[in-house]
Amino acid sequence: MSTLSMHALCELMAQGNANPGTGNSLAAPLITASATISVAFISAALIYLSGKRDRRRELYGKAFQVAIAWEELYFRVVRRCENSENDVVDRFHSIQEDIAFYAGWIGSESAVMRRRYARLTKLVKDTLAPHIREAWSKQPKAPGEPVQNLEKLPLDALHVEYDNYLRDVRAHLSILILPRLAFIAREHFLGLAKAK
Repeated sequence: MSTLSMHALCELMAQGNANPGTGNSLAAPLITASATISVAFISAALIYLSGKRDRRRELYGKAFQVAIAWEELYFRVVRRCENSENDVVDRFHSIQEDIAFYAGWIGSESAVMRRRYARLTKLVKDTLAPHIREAWSKQPKAPGEPVQNLEKLPLDALHVEYDNYLRDVRAHLSILILPRLAFIAREHFLGLAKAK
């Protein structure tokens, strides 16, 4: 604001103080303008935060889809055709590349969520690894042949972990501060426990 316009504003305010009726006519537009500006800033902040939360929700959802795809790899190995083993191996590589990509991208949004995603993917891979190795050592199943011993697969334990991960995603994306703080504290203490 220039010195001249600032000076003119001060004079108007002084006149408003001298004449009570004039001061009210000056104060009303100033109050209206400041209220309008405040509402605009608050609206812009809410739109930004909502867009950020939606972007993160989409990112975490796609990353989750890639993590649980490892479960399907077991069935791909069991049902592989004799000459399609390279395709199955390529699928393993593709999913691992996607996991690494999403781990990095999630890390750019939140270091805490990156650690949580890494824990999810490690648990899924470690849990299924012995079953996948066993499936590779056996002859492939024909397309119509049923897969035996599915009860050996720890799918229930994996699904509990999936639910826990999704609970943590909801807490991280919550507009309330308490669920986010509880999630961050839990991750912090889990990290400390692992370090020992």
